[in-house]
Amino acid sequence: MNPSFPETVQYAGIAKTIRERRSIKKGYKPDPVPVELITELLNEAVWAPNHGLREPWRFLFVPTEQKEHFIETVASAFSGEEQEKT
Repeated sequence: MNPSFPETVQYAGIAKTIRERRSIKKGYKPDPVPVELITELLNEAVWAPNHGLREPWRFLFVPTEQKEHFIETVASAFSGEEQEKT
């Protein structure tokens, strides 16, 4: 512990919260998020400030029901590249 921080109830409470914090998905709705809403939010996200001015942003949205197919397609493309290198 840093000696410049006095050992107080407040500090101990904050430290405990930081150490024990876990992300929990309780409370999320099971309803799917409409693709239109996701698209709208991503279009707004490109306007967010960023460090290093690394525009333009690019997003790839893969719906849950297409996730497995997408993973297989990308994995096979990369495994093909690796075979060509050898």
